[in-house]
Amino acid sequence: GPTLEDKLLARLRVDARAMGEAEGRRQGFAQGHAEGLEAGRTEGRAEGLALATAHAEQLRTLAQSLPAALAGIERELSDSLIALALDVARQVVHHSLDVEPAWIVPLVQQLLASKPALQGEPRLQLHPDDVALVRSSLGNALQEAGWQVRADDSISRGGCRVLCAGSEVDATLETRWERVTAGLVGQEKAAHG
Repeated sequence: GPTLEDKLLARLRVDARAMGEAEGRRQGFAQGHAEGLEAGRTEGRAEGLALATAHAEQLRTLAQSLPAALAGIERELSDSLIALALDVARQVVHHSLDVEPAWIVPLVQQLLASKPALQGEPRLQLHPDDVALVRSSLGNALQEAGWQVRADDSISRGGCRVLCAGSEVDATLETRWERVTAGLVGQEKAAHG
């Protein structure tokens, strides 16, 4: 698939074209104004007035459509920047998990501390490679809390799921990404009204 650079370049091309169009509109606006005035001088009062009025009308229409066009460019730009930032962050996190797989330990610690009242025997589901890490770091704490540890191939490294009587805590990497993404996009929408 396309690399990060490819995505970035494609995005920049789109943005540059949009900015070029906005600039073109702005220049057209100034030129139209000048032409209207010139025509007004040279073509006799009545004709010039009609022409200037027509130009003024065009300019007014143009002026009204410009803010919306610019806002659209800005909104697209910020959406794409968020997507790009998330993309980069996701790659950094996955890389960090490869280098420092022990990232899972503080997450499980946090869950243990924040979910002391889970009913029944909570089952902690982890990627098979994370099971040994968590057992060696938090085995005693998990045992005291009555938690069972289970390997689950469907869970990515660095994430986990806690299941117990009638409830589930989803702390998989994918779900946490979704929350971050939704949070960022939500903030953007709020910022732009």
